[in-house]
Amino acid sequence: MIIGLLSCEQNEVNPIDEPKDDPVNNQLSISNEHLSLDGSTLYLFAKDFSGEPNCEGECAEKWPPVFADQVSEFNFPEDLDAANFGIATRPDGSKQLTYYDFPLYKFANDFQGNDSKPGTELGEGLGGVWFVAKPYTVFLAFGEFEGEFDRKFLIDFKSGKTLYYFNVDNPLNSNCENGGCFAAWPPYYKENITAPSILKTSDFESFKRDGDDKLLQSALQQHPLYYFAQDGKRGDTKGHNFNGGTWIVADVENIPPFQ
Repeated sequence: MIIGLLSCEQNEVNPIDEPKDDPVNNQLSISNEHLSLDGSTLYLFAKDFSGEPNCEGECAEKWPPVFADQVSEFNFPEDLDAANFGIATRPDGSKQLTYYDFPLYKFANDFQGNDSKPGTELGEGLGGVWFVAKPYTVFLAFGEFEGEFDRKFLIDFKSGKTLYYFNVDNPLNSNCENGGCFAAWPPYYKENITAPSILKTSDFESFKRDGDDKLLQSALQQHPLYYFAQDGKRGDTKGHNFNGGTWIVADVENIPPFQ
């Protein structure tokens, strides 16, 4: 379960009843466009795209969660909006701090070796699923669904909504223009795309749609991108293989050729 940081209910977050002998700083900051906690780089995990923490056991030893039982200990500078942070409940019942509903982690290797120092980013891009935490435009989801093997596909970072391809589109041209199609598959558009490091921002571009709407739409490698109106919450992939496979998640490793 994920709740807003500023609307934490009494039974969800343990309040601070009395001051501690050694007060914890827990200063969140953003520098070089990425989040840090007391100088330590924070990370996001692509498997957490639904908002639920999926790094446990040995994974959590390598990628320690940022725990948030004592919410009032976190200090937010003026350049960070506390409303963008929240809390996820881990499988063991502990609370983890989230950023735009993505659970936050540190990387153990950032603190090892003689040259380790604040701001180290050794976890950036590892496995193609771990990335420094920052305000992206699009992000990656990595998961298994509908009996398929793990797929790596695009999601809108702030909403967590899945993005899709329409297999009958042409390069930088949408064939989803009539009212029914437009309503079911709203075009996705963001200006100045920022993406995880394994993606090239130069592979994203925008175009003006034909037809009556004349809206701008974003594309990856010239494939127009869409939402699916029936995806009600983050992590939903209800549009995948819709209409006999005409619509598919916006896979970033197996981009379909144009027909």
